[in-house]
Amino acid sequence: MSTVQASDITYELHTIGWKAFQQLCSTVLSNLLGQTVQSFSEVNDGGRDLAFYGIWNNVENESFSGSYTVQCKHTIKPDANFSLSHVKDELSKVETLANKGLCDNYLIFTNAKVSADAETKIIAAFQAINGVKICRVFTGQWLSQKITESPTLRMLVPRVYGLGDLSQIVDERVYAQANEILSSMGGEIAKFVITDAYRKSVNALTENNFVLLLGDPASGKSTIAASLILSSIDRWQSRAIKINSPEEFKKHWNPHEINQVFWVDDVFGATQLEFSKANNWNTTLSHLNTAIKKGTKIIFTSRTYIYREAKEHLKEHAAPVLRNSQVTIYVENISRDEREQILYNHIKLGNQSKIYKTKLKPFLKMIVESNYFSPEVARRLGDKHFTSNLSLDTLSITRFISNPMDFLADTINNLDVHSKAALTVLFMNGGEVETPMKLNAVDPDYINRLGSSFHNTAKAFKFLKGSFTTEYMKENQYYWKFKHPTIQDALANKFSSDREFLNEYLLGADLLKVFSEVSCGITNIEGVKIIVPKDYYTGLISRMIKLDRKIFINNIRLSYFLSEKCDFNFLQELVITTPKYVDKLMVYSSLSHCSDLKVLLKLNSLGLLKEELRLAAAKQMSLIAIQQFDSGIFKSKINSLLTENERKTVFERIKDESIPKLFNEVDNYFQDWSGEEPDDYFSDLESAIKSYKDQFLDEDSLLLLEEADLFLNECKSDVESKFADEPYSYHEASRNENLGSNVVSQRCIFDDVDC
Repeated sequence: MSTVQASDITYELHTIGWKAFQQLCSTVLSNLLGQTVQSFSEVNDGGRDLAFYGIWNNVENESFSGSYTVQCKHTIKPDANFSLSHVKDELSKVETLANKGLCDNYLIFTNAKVSADAETKIIAAFQAINGVKICRVFTGQWLSQKITESPTLRMLVPRVYGLGDLSQIVDERVYAQANEILSSMGGEIAKFVITDAYRKSVNALTENNFVLLLGDPASGKSTIAASLILSSIDRWQSRAIKINSPEEFKKHWNPHEINQVFWVDDVFGATQLEFSKANNWNTTLSHLNTAIKKGTKIIFTSRTYIYREAKEHLKEHAAPVLRNSQVTIYVENISRDEREQILYNHIKLGNQSKIYKTKLKPFLKMIVESNYFSPEVARRLGDKHFTSNLSLDTLSITRFISNPMDFLADTINNLDVHSKAALTVLFMNGGEVETPMKLNAVDPDYINRLGSSFHNTAKAFKFLKGSFTTEYMKENQYYWKFKHPTIQDALANKFSSDREFLNEYLLGADLLKVFSEVSCGITNIEGVKIIVPKDYYTGLISRMIKLDRKIFINNIRLSYFLSEKCDFNFLQELVITTPKYVDKLMVYSSLSHCSDLKVLLKLNSLGLLKEELRLAAAKQMSLIAIQQFDSGIFKSKINSLLTENERKTVFERIKDESIPKLFNEVDNYFQDWSGEEPDDYFSDLESAIKSYKDQFLDEDSLLLLEEADLFLNECKSDVESKFADEPYSYHEASRNENLGSNVVSQRCIFDDVDC
């Protein structure tokens, strides 16, 4: 995309539009000067696009002081030349400003080429004005040089990674890492717009080495994360690793390498909470916390509603950054300027024809003002594959924005059979298919039923690239994946309404994937893609009982599916047809996270649990609560398995047997400590003491609990002092990172969107 000459790099600044160019100039000046640059509107700027006051000593050993007026002259022509004629109308304005003391220094920024002769004439003309001490002209080459010299500046303007030759920006050691990140995002980085959420993310990552990006679907979480990763590679020479699980984090984290940066997209599940992921991260939080303290940078993304549910299963105290470094993207809070720039970039840099862009231009202001605007809507409007059936009138465009899923489903239905087959194969393989596609990716007979063939399906992936699919590299292997999760959502809706192929999906898709994407009879679960009709229950149960429950992850996901996503009819059929499964359910600690117990509780609440099984589970629950100080027994949902008398009995035994032993239990914990993170290590005991204090209010119990609590705090303080030397904190001040200012302008940003 860029023009490289010797060691110089030239960014494609002619593609970014006049408004983005003005913002870029503001950011560059702010970064160089360390102060905020004031911007003015186009209609009443009086000849000033930007202005500031102060002293500036540049690298050429020139000293500037006093008042500054800045004019930004942008051209959409890549090889345009700039001369005095382009600014002759500014001469009278500058004279007026100089008489008011507002123009001691006159700076002109342009992305065009400026010859030495033209520069001399421009400088002479403006310095001839009384009151103007210095005039300077800064070209696109100068701007490119400043961007190339400053990783901090590139972090503030991350879309430059999509406009320049990446190998000229970062060194060869990290070039492959950056390319891998870029390959997963396609051309989206070039369209990226700085928003308040991005600025907050930069600050969180810089100050805390961690950021959790939350937002609704299509709000731009992954694009922000990718920009942060590229910035980290560039600014801190970080080694970037994109992972999918806590196991991968443990495998790849190196405590002796402080420059690692990890990206975990959809950390707790793509479209809904995957309980097993939340539970597995729970066991890794102490490692996560230690890594962050030692300088490792970590970026999580999650849909807001998924994280809201995951919080109930996370031990946030073990990693306080989960609370303290959250950045939530509220699409409705994206400023008008940001919306305009997002829409401009996607239309300008999209693949629509010039004629289409011209016809769409009158509607762009309306789109920006819509309550349904989102970055993903802007992306689709800029892609001809999503608008082939869109009429360019107010009603149709309003429907396109307010009902994007309906239009997306229609677009998919209108694809040729081979393209639909390719998307179906991708869906059936959990959203990831190796390229070249292997024969075992899907049953050939199934592809034939779709009206395609293996050869034509494989070819169709290339046709879909950039719009519906994207190609990315993972561990030296290329894969196809969906361009955006909403495409997978639309396909799921198609399958759920097409009984002709629903059975194939339920019987052929990865079973763990089925658990995460469907529910049986329950309709109010966010993120569920398919509601399985009752007449498909038998086939799903027959397949489900063959799952190897000795594999931890299989058991976790099966239990979560049954306890949270299945209705009475499904569970009744399960109990009747597969009683051995229910008979083998066991209660084990910890009660709050026992997956089998969740199923027992669900069956009991529906009246489907045999009394002998309930009694056995109640007995085991009671023993765990008494002997292992498990405070989960006090949660009403958990102790609902007990009768009133059983509940009263176990509470009395805890009071009489457990509380007197608590002091010794704390001492045992203290003696057994072997280097774990203190907050995480003592969390169960702390939780037990707190719950006991809430439950038992008699004087004797409270006295024993207070003694145990004081002793616990002493032990914890002792352990904390031994935990480690002061951890290395890889931290940089960020007081000047949120630089520049929004440019408020009444000149229409979309003037040249079709040029």
